[in-house]
Amino acid sequence: MNLTAELDVLPFGLTVPGSRITHLDAVYSVISDNLVIREHFLDRGYDLQFDHPGFHFFTPYCLQAILAGAIGEEAVTALLAKEGIAVEALPDALFEVADLRVAKKPWFIDCKNYNDLTLDRFPLPADDPLWHPSLNEAHFIKHAQVKLDHVTHHAGAESKLMYINLISGQERPLGYYNRAFQAVSDFEAAEIIVVQGALDRQAPNCYQAAFTTFLADLKKALHQEEENKQA
Repeated sequence: MNLTAELDVLPFGLTVPGSRITHLDAVYSVISDNLVIREHFLDRGYDLQFDHPGFHFFTPYCLQAILAGAIGEEAVTALLAKEGIAVEALPDALFEVADLRVAKKPWFIDCKNYNDLTLDRFPLPADDPLWHPSLNEAHFIKHAQVKLDHVTHHAGAESKLMYINLISGQERPLGYYNRAFQAVSDFEAAEIIVVQGALDRQAPNCYQAAFTTFLADLKKALHQEEENKQA
């Protein structure tokens, strides 16, 4: 779609100042090439491309805020299932707090589908022209702490809040934090966990190193729980 800043649709051959081409299929570009996610989507009859027979379309904001978010949640679910990590639906009380819960554990997952431009905005200072009022570290930390309070109130003091962003175009650090958002040394001590990218944008069937480490730590913690129950 060729869109103006006011979201008017133009013919492709017409260019005006401020207009831009929006590729509707871009939201599917990486997941459609990931074999695990592709099979998961096809088995459930989910789209892997934008296929719309009429003349009504999502605005770019809705594509990002609604469709991309839904894709991110389902794709992360597929990756976790492939790794043998069972998840379950949330109780009604936490419906808008997170997206998934690790089965039988008070560990909650908030799935994201941010692009690299959005990820790069978070650490920017407030005087930077690209700083965004809701896409910055201070806002994220405050929001994460409020969410952690909700899940802790519902599920107890052992609760964890884990953010998993689906795709990153570069290696980004794995973050293990306490409630005050101070870095801690390992998964066990963490109350808030941030994985900035699960899949490598340039190699859709490869994990980013941070996601690989996170999966290993998560599996180790789940295995240790099972051993403790059997002891």
